Amino acid sequence: MPLAELITTLTDYAIALQSLIFAGLLWQKPDRHPAVQGWIVAFLGVAIAALLGGTWHSSLGQLPEAVINSLWQGMILSLGLASFGMLAGAVQSTVPRRWQNWAMLAIFTKSLVYLSGASACQTFDCAIADYFSAMLIVLLLHIKPALNRVASARWIVGGVLVSAIAVGVEASGFSPGFLTHNDLYHLIQMVALYNFFRGVQQFRDST
Repeated sequence: MPLAELITTLTDYAIALQSLIFAGLLWQKPDRHPAVQGWIVAFLGVAIAALLGGTWHSSLGQLPEAVINSLWQGMILSLGLASFGMLAGAVQSTVPRRWQNWAMLAIFTKSLVYLSGASACQTFDCAIADYFSAMLIVLLLHIKPALNRVASARWIVGGVLVSAIAVGVEASGFSPGFLTHNDLYHLIQMVALYNFFRGVQQFRDST
């Protein structure tokens, strides 16, 4: 396996492990805020996507094309699950209860639209677009609480901003030394995931 693919695979697996740990810690959280469940789904979606993505990178040229394509499609679908989980968590922690059902219907519809077109997605760009659009909505929902110094919201806004940097690096194709733009995206995204986790941890105390 080329060194570039090896590093990309390992950083993908690191994200998978990190996300599984975060999901497990949140699952064990006593007196969970309802929004925590959405974020557990989000972390699990990221974990599955990263595991499949790492396996895809490590299997190029070594497995039948049908298997490689299945890994790719599974990764794309899992990122859609992650987007849905983030949005569900954001709605439950920020939207007034009387509007939550309508908001959940809206994000469910968004996810269905994405999933219906995911089978035709041949590049990572469409998954990034869906994931980043979900991040933008999460940012808009948390920006007011963050400005009001709500600790959980400030961590989550920070996570969105770090994710934006990661997407920018991915789109730029910047590859310093032996690291590729994919590796940098993964490493920066791990920082963003930590921010999200810290924010969700504080839901009980600050929302």
